[in-house]
Order: sequence, then C-alpha cells, then structure tokens
Amino acid sequence: MKLRRISTIEKHAEKVFFALMALALFTVLTMQFGGGPNTIKVHTDEGVPIDEAFQRVASAAQSKLRQLEQPEPDPQAPQEAPKLSGRFAAALEQEPTEIALIDIPLGPPAGDVGADEDLPPDEKLLVELAVVPAPSQVSARAFAGTIDPLVIAAIPDVLDRSSNIRPEQPYDMRAVSVEASFNAAPLIAALRADPDGAGPKKPVPLRWWQKRLAIVDVQLFRRELYPDGSYSSAALIAPPPGRMNTRAVIDEISDPKALVDLINLTREAERQLVQPAFYTMIAGEPWIPPAAASDASKAFKNNLRTWKRYLQLEAEIQTLERRLDSQQDKRSDAGLSSLGPEWVAQVGRPGGGGPRDRDRESDTRPKETKQDPLDRIRDQIQTRQQELSQLRTTLQAAGIDVENAIVASPAQDALEAPIGRLRDGQSVQVWAHDITVQAGKTYQYQIRVTIPNPLYGFSDYIAEEALPLAQEPVMVSEPSDWSEPVIVDPNSYLFVTNAGLGAGIGAERSLPTATVELFEFYYGYWRNQGLRLRPGDAVIGELALNDMRLPFFDIQQNEDSPAVAQVMDTSPDNVPVGAAGWFLLDIITKPAIGSGRGAEQYAAIFRNDVGDVIVREQQSDIRLESLQRLRDSAALGQMASVLDPVGDQLSPASRPNAGTTGLGGPGRQERDDRESRDGRPPSSMNRGRVGGG
Repeated sequence: MKLRRISTIEKHAEKVFFALMALALFTVLTMQFGGGPNTIKVHTDEGVPIDEAFQRVASAAQSKLRQLEQPEPDPQAPQEAPKLSGRFAAALEQEPTEIALIDIPLGPPAGDVGADEDLPPDEKLLVELAVVPAPSQVSARAFAGTIDPLVIAAIPDVLDRSSNIRPEQPYDMRAVSVEASFNAAPLIAALRADPDGAGPKKPVPLRWWQKRLAIVDVQLFRRELYPDGSYSSAALIAPPPGRMNTRAVIDEISDPKALVDLINLTREAERQLVQPAFYTMIAGEPWIPPAAASDASKAFKNNLRTWKRYLQLEAEIQTLERRLDSQQDKRSDAGLSSLGPEWVAQVGRPGGGGPRDRDRESDTRPKETKQDPLDRIRDQIQTRQQELSQLRTTLQAAGIDVENAIVASPAQDALEAPIGRLRDGQSVQVWAHDITVQAGKTYQYQIRVTIPNPLYGFSDYIAEEALPLAQEPVMVSEPSDWSEPVIVDPNSYLFVTNAGLGAGIGAERSLPTATVELFEFYYGYWRNQGLRLRPGDAVIGELALNDMRLPFFDIQQNEDSPAVAQVMDTSPDNVPVGAAGWFLLDIITKPAIGSGRGAEQYAAIFRNDVGDVIVREQQSDIRLESLQRLRDSAALGQMASVLDPVGDQLSPASRPNAGTTGLGGPGRQERDDRESRDGRPPSSMNRGRVGGG
C-alpha cells in the first residue's frame, strides 16, 4: 500500500505552538520585572506603591485621631446650628409664588378616553367639539332708581356711559337687567358621549375639560323694536363701568397658561362676573333680579300696604294718647278725677245733677252703667296697640326693620343664593345690566355665555383633521331666545283726568279747561303734579323740593382717603315737571258710540315737542294701568326715606342695608321733625336712612 504524503504545516505545527508559548512567557516576565513597581489607591492618593500603602494608611489614621482629640473646633466649621425657624418666618414675609389652581397636562393625555381607556402615547385623537347649549328662561326688566353719589365719585365713567342718567344730584338712572339660566348638564353629557359610536372619533378626555369648566364671560345682546314692528340689528352691550369685564383679557390670550390664569380669575370672582351687583342706590324701589321681579313686586306692594296701616295706627294712637292726656288734665282741674265712673258719667247735665224726672220711671228696671269716656279712649288705644303688635310681627317676618323704617329687599334670598357648580351639571343663574338704554324706547335682549375651549393647548395630541377645533381659546354658547319686549319709561307722563268746554253766556262764559296729572321721575320715585290748563297753556309745572325735604350731599374727596358724603345745608327749591314743549290746543267733544244724549266724552288736543298733534281722551286716560302704577310710585315716594351713601358695593350682600329701601311716613316723620333743626330731617347715618317726605 502506498504511503500518504504529509504537508509542510503538519510537519512543523508542534514547533509553531511551542514558539508562541515561549513568546507569551517572555512577555509576562518582562512586564513583571522589567516595568515600574505595582501601585494602589489609598484614600484620595492615586498610584501609591504597595510597600508604602501601610505607611500612608497609618498616617491618615493618626491625622483623624488628632482632630477628634483637639479641644478647639475647626475655624472653618459653623459656629452654631442654623436657625430654621428664622428662615421659615422670612419665607412667610416674601411674596407668594403664584400657583395655578388648575393644571394643564404636560405628558401624553393618557386615561379618561371613552370608558376608562388609556390612550397610547403615539396615538392622535380624532375628536369633535361639543356645542355649548343656549341659556334659557330669559327675562328682562326695566327699573329706575337714584345712584349713590359716592358711586359717581368713584366711577365717573357712569355719567359718560349712561345716556339717561341725571347729570347732577339726584343721580336718577334708568336701566334694564336681564337674567337667564345656563344648564351645564347637556354640555357635560355631550362631552362624555362618543360622537360617532363605533366610528373613529373619540370623546374629549375628561382631564382636558373637567377642571376648565367655567363661565368666563356673559354676553348681552340688544335689539330695538321700532314703532312699525321692525327690529334693529343685534348689538353687543359692554358691561357697566366698574364691573368685571374679561373681554380684553380673552382677546389677548396667546398660550394655555393665559387661559388658565383667566379661569382662575373668574372662579375667584365668580359672582362679580355671572351675577354682577347693580350700582348701590339710595332711593327707589330695591333692585330685584328679573326672574323674581313679578312675585317680589307683589310682595313689596303687600308690605307697603301693611306698612301704611302700621303708620296709620301709630298716628291714631298718638292722637288718642294726646286726647286722653287732655281729658285727664281737664278732669283733674275740675276735681273729678277721684270720683267713680258711674257718678261722673251723670254729672254736668242741664239742671244740676240727679236723674231727670222722665228717667224716674225706669228706676225699677236694671240700670246700664255708662262707660267712662276716659275708659273708652283707653279701650281704643288698647285695641289699636294689639293690631299694631300683630302688624309689627308681620312686618318683621317680611324683613322690615320697623324701628329704622328699613324694608329688606324681597329678593334678598336670590341675591345671596349660592352659585351652582358647572362641573356638577348644575344650573347657574346669570344676569347682566344695560345702562345705555334711552327713555321711551322698547328693547329685546339675548344672552350668551363664554366658556374655555377644552381642546385649546392640546394640539400635539389631536389628529390633523381636528386641529382647527383647537385654535380658539374659548367657545361661545348658542344664543338664547329673545326676551319679551321691555319698555323703558319716558322722561315724563301726562294723563288727562278731567276736561270741559266751559259754561255761561257772553262775557261770563268760562273757557274750556283740562285737568292733567303730570309725572316726573325724581329722586327714585315718580312725583305727580296736577295742572289746570286752558288752550294755549304750556304743559309744565314745578315740584316743590322744600315740601319733600329730600337731602342733597356734598361729596368731599381727598387723594389719600375715600370720598365721604355730608348733607348740604342748602338744596334746590324746586324742579320743573311736565312734558317739555307740549301745549294744550283745544278741548273737543267725542260722542260715545251707541249712547244717547249727554253721553259725550271730552278729549284734549295737544301739540308735542316735535309738532305732532296728540289727542288724549279723558275716559281712556283714567283707565290706564300705567296711571295707577305711577300713582303707587308717587305714594311710596311720599313715605320713602333716603339711605345713607356708602359707595360702590360689588356684592349685593356686602352693603349693610343691602337691597333695602327706606320708609318714612307721617307718624315717624313727626318724631323726626321734633329732633330736626331748621325744618330739615336729621341725618341718621347710624340708622340707615336720611330725610323722608
């Protein structure tokens, strides 16, 4: 058999292996004995030779031991423990760092998507923005009153903004208040609902909107109703001067933090935004939220009637007490005060003393004891005092301060009621004021509310096709229905209460005359004045202010202190009242349709301030409901007192006599007159009322 040939690598493999091993051994020996000594790290020293390591460790130990045994401390060491209490006190004195009451998530919006689903970090939400529902139950009410002069001193822009306010004291103003109810429940339901069921759209994550749910503006729109039945275009009404206005802030929002700041601001001053107080009034019927105006007005009038009866009883009791004192004084002078009532009742008759002869026949019958006149007066006083006590209880239950003649607002509960929470799906009553109305015009009103946009600031987590929904920081609700028309009273009223053609023959014939009743709104109430006019006479009269004894105030204002009001010693003597520019042209007869002879009705023909001819019928005017309304106001104005100026009150409940009206009256005024000087009622700054009529 032939031998296999062996290759060169196979012949020399063992030699190569032994050569490599020898080279490795040589390298190790060279590194061990040919290089520098081995080193280690001791404490902070690097590269300490092994033979010196022990000495270095011993030296460090001796140094530490000497430090421990040294009695004097290291001069660089703190001399005393830090006073942490001082640092804490100093921190309290520093300005606090503003911390947002709500937060905007900085990470991916995980959780609360749909039914407790977690949103994957890389997923973009396809969302749909819910429609904010419209406010409902809109009601509007025109009212008028006298603004506190300290309010005008603090907010002079009121005079510039209002087109119907009197430019000097008393600052009578007409305004319209509008109220509506905003229910958050439908909005919350829409935010929680899946927009398209099994489709790609998702609900807005809960944590995006739950802490943002707030009203940040209440928008009031107005349109004017023209005589021909048409309407003007709707106009947005700015909040009154001195009241919270967030619209400029909303317009300047450019980032999510600014929106958060706005939400925090509106929550801290929520009532001032959604239920702003009207300006403090010192005369006139109390301001009432429009929704409660009807029932509250009825309650107020009932209280007024009760108050009138209360004052009447006070006056009657005072009269009876004076009569009793007078009778007792006369009897005391005659020496009869100690005699019995039965004997006294029979003295003083004609003929001297005993019973008359014709009465002797009745001696056998039971005698009826006649009541002493003094006892009869005492019984009358007692009866009235009992009724007075009952009325006092009734008035106090109605919120009337009998002692100080202060009537609490019939809507006080509505003014102080808590505001509902939107996040809990509750309804919130919102109201707004329009002080720019013009006398004699008719308006309708609409309310919208503004809330934060739940998508604003989350563009990074929203699908591209939904990004336009996240551009605006706020969203406005659907508009409410228009309110019923509201008529703003004109500056004056005229009613024909009587008219005639005159009588007589020739030179003795009297001219036709018309008796008119004029009304002018002055110092919180309508004031009436009767005039007897003949053809050609101007329809103008005067109110005698001295008879009404109304106070006027001197406003003293310093730069470093709030303004104060002092009752002036002098005031205007009278004020014009009537229909400026009106003249009586003639009196005519208008036969009643379907009536016989003698059933003629009289009508007065006037020319108004713009040259129009106006025919006013006597029978029609005296049946108007507005005439009775104005007469009621005039009667109340005769009793009412003027409240003390206290300045602007942003919250209705913050005024000491919030929402009140002062009442006077003959009986109470009589006591005030005894205390007054120079015929002017005393200022009762501590009792909440001034003056009276």
